[in-house]
Amino acid sequence: MNARTRVLHAIEHRPVDRVPLDLGMHTSTGISAFAYYNLRKHLGLATDNIVIADPIQFTPRVDLDVLSLLGCDCVRAMARWDGTHTWNVREGYVFTIPQTLAPAQQADGRYVAKRTGVTLKMPAGGFFFDGGWPGFYDCNYEEEMRRLGKDAKRLYEETDLFIGAGKFSGFFRDSDVNWLCDIMLEPEKIKEQLKTELADQKRKFDLYRKYVKHYAQCLFVTSDLGSQQAPLVNPAVYDDVIAPVLKEFCDYIHQTSDYKIFMHCCGSIAPLLPALIDCGIDIVSPVQISAANMEPEMLKREFGSRITFWGGGVDTQNVLPHCDIPTIKENVAKLVETFSPGSGYVFSPVHNIMGDIEPEKVLAIYEAARQSGKKE
Repeated sequence: MNARTRVLHAIEHRPVDRVPLDLGMHTSTGISAFAYYNLRKHLGLATDNIVIADPIQFTPRVDLDVLSLLGCDCVRAMARWDGTHTWNVREGYVFTIPQTLAPAQQADGRYVAKRTGVTLKMPAGGFFFDGGWPGFYDCNYEEEMRRLGKDAKRLYEETDLFIGAGKFSGFFRDSDVNWLCDIMLEPEKIKEQLKTELADQKRKFDLYRKYVKHYAQCLFVTSDLGSQQAPLVNPAVYDDVIAPVLKEFCDYIHQTSDYKIFMHCCGSIAPLLPALIDCGIDIVSPVQISAANMEPEMLKREFGSRITFWGGGVDTQNVLPHCDIPTIKENVAKLVETFSPGSGYVFSPVHNIMGDIEPEKVLAIYEAARQSGKKE
């Protein structure tokens, strides 16, 4: 069973020879560029061309050599940046970043970058930017999709890995406070706005499908619906305002393609999972098991036969930063053993591995996942 088949079987809840593994197919199933630099250096691999895939979270494109060494089954297709330059952040950490990101160091050591009216800040010694989510492509969307399709085709032909690509709206603006108030106070206004957004997302998907074709096997929908403690929206409001639009978009994708729909959705979201399943979401990630009411056993029992959990493989909040390697391996083994029965599971950490995590811990995570994920 090759990697691509293994992942497809897992998503479709069919038997697999082992649990599939991921590092970095999505920019929130990956690793900080700083931790990735340290990992490559530890493994004796070149560090002179680490390409940043997400300039805000500052996560890199994980290269094929690392994916092979870790036993991973997935890879991210990425549209080539308009242009790039290198950035020496500190202490030899040099990364390839888009030319549209130009950090300037301030007197206090922090970096500031401005892009399309958004001011981004990375504190001295920091690992990522805060301040907003601007785009970093200056080309038009169709050209971006043409580049994405070219990279997906290359990966499809040169590897047997499962390929994820593209980013679409989940129709929920988790960081817009006024919008979150309007969804409660003026739901009909929001419904009209979402009709326009839906039409735009369908148009963008048509271009995605035109250029990416069958070279990618899944696409990404982003919709953070939870905080650490609870959903960000009342499930009844979500069912009334958001779910019908998301379902129409998912139906459109499924009726016109074979792509699996991967939803990035952080936080405490268990009460919203029935709606996401009914909408047609195939995969939910990163499975934030450290959030309230996200106990792995409950998630698998209640929803594991109806949706694929992608993530939840190591507690990156409470275990990975603070515990020793034997404890980390034990955490991984228990989680894999909880999520993997009956298939419907792809291993990755909960969200990204942070920049101060030692390479020995990263290697331990994937060693434990490979061992625990073997099928008899």
